[in-house]
Order: sequence, then C-alpha cells, then structure tokens
Amino acid sequence: MNRHLAIPGLVNFRDLGDYPAQDLSGQQRQVKTGVLYRAGHFHDVDDHANELLGKLGIRQLFDFRTARERERKPSRLDWQPAPLTHWLELDPGSGSSFQAMVKPAMETSLSASDMKTIMAEVNRSLVIDHAGVYRRFLSGLLENPVCSVMHCASGKDRTGVAAALLLAALGVDRETILADYLLTNQCLDVQHHVARAMADFSERPGLPLDADALAAMYQVHPEYLLAALDAIEHECGGMDNYLEAWLGISPDKRMQLQKHYLA
Repeated sequence: MNRHLAIPGLVNFRDLGDYPAQDLSGQQRQVKTGVLYRAGHFHDVDDHANELLGKLGIRQLFDFRTARERERKPSRLDWQPAPLTHWLELDPGSGSSFQAMVKPAMETSLSASDMKTIMAEVNRSLVIDHAGVYRRFLSGLLENPVCSVMHCASGKDRTGVAAALLLAALGVDRETILADYLLTNQCLDVQHHVARAMADFSERPGLPLDADALAAMYQVHPEYLLAALDAIEHECGGMDNYLEAWLGISPDKRMQLQKHYLA
C-alpha cells in the first residue's frame, strides 16, 4: 500500500496500517488501515488540507512537541468534529542520560559520525528517560480507540519511537518496525531542512554544526532506532516487560489494544 499521504502543508504523513502482526493468541492479523497515522507538525496546513484531513475521520491527536515548539508553530487544525488533542510534551534533549553523554560533545565541532552517535543516544534516552510520556500515549489510545494521529515536529524521532512502541504492542515484528521507521528518509525532504537550518545557523555563529552533521540529524538510520530497541532489550528486560512494567500495558491491556487496532 502507499503509506505516504501527500497532503499539502504536511510532512511525513503516513498510515501505519496493513502491517502483518501476531496477536497474543498467536493468530496472524494485520494493523487496521485508516485508523492510525503518524506525521510532522500541522502548522502549514491550509483549508484544502484541513478538508482532506477531516475526510480521513481523524478524531484524536497526540502532540509530542514542547510548549516552545507549539508556540512557534501552532497547529492550524480546522475540521469538525474537532479532534481531541493530547499535549504530551517531550523534550528529547532533557533526559539525564542524554545530557551526561551529549553536553560535552556539543562543546566541539560535530561531524556526521558524531551526530549519528548523538541521535542514537537521543533514541535511547526517549525510551529510558521519557517512558512516562509514552505510557500516557498508549493509555490514550486504549481509553479512546478512534482514528488517531501521533506527531512531533518532523515526525521522525519522538513520533518514530511512539510508532515503534505501538507496533510492538500490536505484535508487529522488529524487522517491520525498523522498515517503517526508515520510511522517513523517503517522506522527508532532508536537503530542504538542512538548507533552512544552515541559513538559521549562519545568523548564530559559533554553533558547531555543518551540513553533513545536519543531514545526519534530519535523516533516520537503523542504528538510531536500534539504540532504543536494544536499550529496551538489555536495560528493561525485553519488550514484553518494558510494555508492562514501564508503560503500564499488561497482557490484558495489550489484548485490548490488539482488539481495537488489528483486523
């Protein structure tokens, strides 16, 4: 299926449906289409985009952006019935483990290799330092099982981890989860983002970033998400234990999620 929906003003807007899954009873199922979406911000949508979004039947949004991000680029949603919005503020640079590892590195000029190391640590930090946010996300999907979209700024890191955790809870295998994560590279205009960032940074001398490092930041690479999944495996007792002990998704709740979102 064509997962990427080209809606004007939206970046990285994709349907999470149709992936094969195995439920807790061992039955082969698939993720429902037209029910779960992932995306970047909704600041640049126009009337036509709002009309298209309304026709998709989206009734719920999970916004992982910080208050500052929302202030700079407020969502411009205008369809009825208005979707329920959950503000799940997540600052990927605020985790204690991330700060300890990355802050010294930011004091020197960063290469693309340095940035890849940092982005891997960002993803690891998301599942270790911000599990509470993802706990609220999955709880929201359970409490209100309607057509929903999860998003952040570019729809790749915070949203990428959210999508990975949701797909894992639904019984999608690791290889498929990683393939979905990597689709961002096909759906995001990385060079456009790099050029815009370089223009911004030219007005702020002293920032230790170049174009190659920025490209590594805006792209996704397997090692980014694998850092999160490996942390779950080695630091949290595996995905099943992480879902239950860290995110509050017991086997009964996991079965409910699968009942709502698997066909």
